[in-house]
Amino acid sequence: MKKKTLLMSGLTLLLATSGLLLSKQLRPQTDNSQLMISKISEKQNKTAKLRPNLSKPVTLQPVTAAGKEAGQTILEQRPDKPIQTSKFDFASLQNGDFTSITGTWSDAKGWLFGFSPSGIVTPNGLHLSALYQKESGQYQANVQLENGYGFVLYFYPAGTKIPSSHFRFTKEDPSDISRDRLVGSQTAIFDTTSTQDFIDSVYYKVSDSSVHSNQDFSTQTSTTEQLAGSEADPLSQTTEALVSQATTSENE
Repeated sequence: MKKKTLLMSGLTLLLATSGLLLSKQLRPQTDNSQLMISKISEKQNKTAKLRPNLSKPVTLQPVTAAGKEAGQTILEQRPDKPIQTSKFDFASLQNGDFTSITGTWSDAKGWLFGFSPSGIVTPNGLHLSALYQKESGQYQANVQLENGYGFVLYFYPAGTKIPSSHFRFTKEDPSDISRDRLVGSQTAIFDTTSTQDFIDSVYYKVSDSSVHSNQDFSTQTSTTEQLAGSEADPLSQTTEALVSQATTSENE
C-alpha cells in the first residue's frame, strides 16, 4: 500500500511539473505572436499616412564637420550598380497621365506612396499636379494636402544624378542612381538633417500594384524586376520585408 501511495504521489508530482513546464513554454510563444501582430499593424498604420516631415514645417539642422565626414564616407562606400532602364514617361506625366509610375513607392523607413494612372491614391487626401520641367531640367510636381498645405515631388530617372545644389553635407547625389527615384521635399535643400536621413527618405518603386488600404499593404508582393538588386540592399526590398525587419529588430 505504501509503495502504491508513493507511486501515485510521484506520478501526480510529475504531471504537475510537466504541466508547469508546458505552460511556461507555450505562454511566451502566444504573447510573442500577439506582440508581432500588434507591431505589424502599427507599422501598417504608419505607412498608410504621410511622412511627418512632408506635412509640417522643416527646420534645417546646422552643417557640422562630423556630418560632412559621415556623408563623404557614405559616398565612398556606395556600391557601383548597373543602371536600370527608366520607366518614367515624362511626356505623359506632363499631361497628367501617371501610368508610368503606377504602383507602390517606398522609402527605407517604410513610408510609401501609392499611385494610380490618375495620381496619388495612398496616402488619401493628396492632390498631385501634372509634371512640369524647371529651367535646370528637373521634373517636378506639386502635391497639395486637403488643408491647403503641400510639398514638391521631384522625379529623377535612373542614371540621372540629383543636382549638387540640393545637398549641404555632400557635393554630389548620395542616392541609388541606378534606379528611378522620387524625392518629396518642402525646401530646395534635401539633406535637411544629415546625408543618412536623406538616403532613408528617397522613394523607390517596390510594387506594380498601388496600395489602397492596410489590407492591400499587408498582402502586396514585389515584381521580379525590383528584386533584381542586392538582397542586402534595403532599398531593393519590399515594404512588407521592411515591416518584418522592423518587427524582428524590436523583438530582439
